[in-house]
This record gives sequence, C-alpha cells and structure tokens, in this order.
Amino acid sequence: MAAPALVLSETSTDLFARQLVSAAMTAALRDPWTGAREPSPPVPIELLADAWDILAAPHAGATRAALGLGESPPIEADPAPLVRWFERTADVRERVHALVFGLVISKDCPPYETEFYPSREAASRAQHMADVAGFYHAFGLEPDARTPERPDHASLIIGFVSFLLHKRLLIESALARQATDAEHEAIARTAMAAFIKDHVAWWLPAFGRCLELRAERVVAEVDSPQICSALRDIAGVGRLLRAWVAAERINAGVEPSCRIVGSSPTSPDHEGECGTSDCAGCAEGGDSTSNGR
Repeated sequence: MAAPALVLSETSTDLFARQLVSAAMTAALRDPWTGAREPSPPVPIELLADAWDILAAPHAGATRAALGLGESPPIEADPAPLVRWFERTADVRERVHALVFGLVISKDCPPYETEFYPSREAASRAQHMADVAGFYHAFGLEPDARTPERPDHASLIIGFVSFLLHKRLLIESALARQATDAEHEAIARTAMAAFIKDHVAWWLPAFGRCLELRAERVVAEVDSPQICSALRDIAGVGRLLRAWVAAERINAGVEPSCRIVGSSPTSPDHEGECGTSDCAGCAEGGDSTSNGR
C-alpha cells in the first residue's frame, strides 16, 4: 500500500528540509563497516543545497555571540562538501573513513559521545550511554543486529534527530488533514528539546571541529589527489555539522552550551588524554569547542 501523500505546509517544508539534511549527515558519518554498502545515495543529493538554504534562512540574524561554543552560523555554512561526499564512490568514502577514524576508537576525533564525557568513571559513562539508548527505546527503536554500533555514535544520535523530524513531519501532515490532535506533536517536540540538550549541543560541535582538523592533517599524509579531495569534503562535513547543531538547537529552544569539552578515549592505547582545556595536549581540542573565539 502506498504511503499517503504529505500535505506540505510552510511548517512541513521546513521539517522536510531539516529531516533531509539530518539524514544526509547521519549517512555521511556512518561507519561503512557496520553494514552492507548502500547501493545509492541515502538521500536525494540534488535537493541538499536547497534543503540547507531552507534550514539556514530562519537563522540569518543569528550572531556569533548567541551561539554555543564550537557552533557556527548556519547562514554562513556551505553544504557543497556534503553533496560532493555522496557523489564519490563507496571505495573512496571507505578509504577516507579509515584514514580519518581508523579501525579502533580514534584518538583525534572519536565519533562517540561518551568519549567526550568529562568523567572517566566507567559507571558514569555507562549511565550516560544508557540514557541515550533510553530515548531510542522510548520511541520503539531497537538496534539493528546486522549493523552493530554503540548507541552514542554520532551517526545514531543525528539519526535520532532525523527520526524525530520525520515523525513531526508526518504528524504535521496528519494535523493538516485533521486526522489527529496536537498531543503527539508536543511529545515529539519535548523529546527533541531534551535530546538536543543532553546528547547533541554539548559535544557535537567539538566533534565536528575535531573531524575537520583530523581530515585536514591527513591530507598531508596521502598522495592521491582523489583521496585528498575527499578528505577535504569530510572536513567540510565537520564544519557543516557545527552549523547544523546551532540550527537544530535554536529550533528546539535549547540554550547554547558553554561547556569546554575535549575527547578523552578510554581505550588502553589512548591513556594520557585528559579531555580538558588546561593542558597543552588538549589545546587543539579546546580550540575545537571554541570556534576560534
């Protein structure tokens, strides 16, 4: 049975654009080894630039002073690297992912929320990760056994925002047809605000900056023009992520985060990472959260 056509009001158009961008960000950051290759781009890439324009337009007046640490103005962000990323072959994307993130938890840009968590206590980190999973479970989402991944992976966290945007889009369409009431929409809005506050705004800008810096450093280590170009694209995705966080945080009515965070992987190979801004070893990570301000 075909799905009912969406009634795209002005609100629905905004939600559709935001969901499209979020789905693209999710796919760009997904570990290619957690499942089978996708045979085609996961989103219509020809719509991405316009979708970003729709997402960014309401934030044209946002000043840097109103942004959280590490965030960047959405209106100044460039979605072109994200578009180009999906135009590359699966082989190139896999190679770049391996160069940037490695085969174990990356020291420079771990894509896991709890690796940015200030406490090193295992119980505290486990509780924080359980809270992430609790949001998924509350909406009936369960991990895919075919693609095992920690629930705090950046792609899953952004993917949950994409899921909530899609849910709100469907609810908005139903409201336009007077098929339901506003209660479900309010639930989705409340969940979005809580999730962005607790699991998006405080660390993803820092991760985005770390990703950008890591990819730019790796460029100097390879001699393939194609791989170098793709590395610059994934660096651009990191920059775009910081603007995406700003837009979705403002849309959710969440206050900007002023927490200075850095990655502190807990695997034995990464001992000595303090994860604060107080030492020279974390100075670059500190810049990652301050956006150079």
